[in-house]
Amino acid sequence: MRGEHGLKDEDEYKCREELIKEIKRLRERIQQLEVPSSDYRDILDASNDVIFIHDIKTGKIIDANQKVFEVYGYQPGEIIQFSTEALSAGTPYTQDLVLSFIKKAAGGTPQTFEWMGRNKKGDVFWVDVSLKPVTINGRKRVMATVRDITKYKNDEVALKEQLHFLQLLINTIPNPVFYKDAQGLFRGCNTAFEQLVGLPGEKIVGKTSHDIYPTDFADRYSYMDNLLFREPGIQAYESPFPGRDGKIHNILFNKATYLSTDGKVAGLVGVILDITERKQAEAALRNNERFLNSIFDSILDPFTIIDKDFNIIRINSKTEELFKNTPLIGEKCYKAFHYSPVICEDCPSLKTLKTGLAAHAIIPKKAPGGEIFGWEEHYSYPFVDMITNQLNGIIIYVRDITAKLGVEQEMARLERLNLIGEMAAGIGHEVRNPMTTVRGFLQLLGGKKECARYREFYDLMIEELDRANSIISEFLSLAKNRAVDLRPVNLNSVVNTLLPLIMADATNLDKNIKTNLKAIPSILLDEKEIRQLILNLVRNGLEAMSPGGSLSIKTYSDGTGVIMSVEDQGEGIMPEHLSKIGTPFFTTKENGTGLGLAVCYSIAARHNASIKVDTGPNGTTFSVVFRGS
Repeated sequence: MRGEHGLKDEDEYKCREELIKEIKRLRERIQQLEVPSSDYRDILDASNDVIFIHDIKTGKIIDANQKVFEVYGYQPGEIIQFSTEALSAGTPYTQDLVLSFIKKAAGGTPQTFEWMGRNKKGDVFWVDVSLKPVTINGRKRVMATVRDITKYKNDEVALKEQLHFLQLLINTIPNPVFYKDAQGLFRGCNTAFEQLVGLPGEKIVGKTSHDIYPTDFADRYSYMDNLLFREPGIQAYESPFPGRDGKIHNILFNKATYLSTDGKVAGLVGVILDITERKQAEAALRNNERFLNSIFDSILDPFTIIDKDFNIIRINSKTEELFKNTPLIGEKCYKAFHYSPVICEDCPSLKTLKTGLAAHAIIPKKAPGGEIFGWEEHYSYPFVDMITNQLNGIIIYVRDITAKLGVEQEMARLERLNLIGEMAAGIGHEVRNPMTTVRGFLQLLGGKKECARYREFYDLMIEELDRANSIISEFLSLAKNRAVDLRPVNLNSVVNTLLPLIMADATNLDKNIKTNLKAIPSILLDEKEIRQLILNLVRNGLEAMSPGGSLSIKTYSDGTGVIMSVEDQGEGIMPEHLSKIGTPFFTTKENGTGLGLAVCYSIAARHNASIKVDTGPNGTTFSVVFRGS
């Protein structure tokens, strides 16, 4: 029995020992949850938040701290046994709802939630509520910590309204707008950006460029973003962009960083401008400009644009070629082109500026020294701005008409020569017959003895009749329809045939003859007429020189024709006489008829040749140029 009893006592001892350990564990847990009664009131009243102590079963308030008066307007003693619903704004903030939170907290799951309260005056405000289980005086309760968050909620509402307003604002911007944080995540965008990438906002926000764009594009955009983050400020660049239409667009990125309250880079804002159409317009404009430049430079005559102050603002290639090594842009046109300190007389550009209409004038070409060496036609047209319709300048087109005027003068001269020749042909026969009869009777009378003492007078009359007959012959040679006998002849042989006669004339006048006859091909000539042309030019040259002077006869070929020149060492031809050279009856000689050079021009014309005159104080050169013979 004792043994059995002893075993039973031993078992009871072990059970008692386990029970003591369990009680210790429970006491430790109770001490962790239980608020000592000596510190309870001090802890409640020292809190900056409202503290309610709730009964777990009913949810009613069984205690509160002094802060309740400041927030709710009640003294702590007034709200004992109040339900939470009495301090709430009403539905949906009901007693049943708060009781469910209390039971969850009592079960060991702390609760935190926002609640709309009501104070003693009936004012509604927001509070943040935290519920957790506590043990007070050995009894389980739920402690509610309540904090007034009205200001926070108002600020939150204001912030939401502000964000809403900003979103509406950026949505009204027609250009795509987006913003990212410092990690490169999209934090917002406008409707235009959504349309550009073809995604709604909720599929953009929180994503990176690589989530939205193809890799090649995303790599470039991310690189530029990171570059901006490393060097905060403003960034602008052009880039291709994959449009939702499947085409590559040209866009202009304008980005800028924004800072957080601590002054660090918080992200970036970007605005996109689709410049595809602008780029296309620019390309078309460049093409048009190249096309117009091609036309501008293909004009073979000088073409210039000046502003309203006569400053040159543009020239074509021909103008640049004519004025090599001369700066023209920005210069006054009358200074650069005409070496004049003032606007040219009869300037067509001045007329266009005054009237707004096109104008035209013929202006002499002058060397820097003022000498006139040709003539130009100037056409001026108003350069009008297509938008403002204001006159911005003048377009000047210039044509050198020196050769044209020379041809016209030559044709007029030949026409005059032909007219005189035709008149001479018409009356030559009627005049020559009586002259022949008179000459015959004079010879007959001069041979009679009884008239011998008048022989001197007869000879003089016969000589004058022969002179008149020679003049008539020269008249007849002026007609352009005079028949010519063209045969292949070498011009050098004609010169050599006449050389003895020419040298004899020169010797009699104490003058010299020099020849320089190059190898030339035979050409179609009327030898008789060419002899007359050479003799006339030579005799004019000899008469123009003082004794001791030398006259040179040259022939050569320039590859396109044969040229013969007669060069004297006279004093040259006066400028006022130069334009009259070859005009019938014009002469500076006392005994000249004014027909010698006129005959030369007429003969040249019948041989499809031209005569050029180069004169100066050291002499004159007449060159006969045979083309296409």
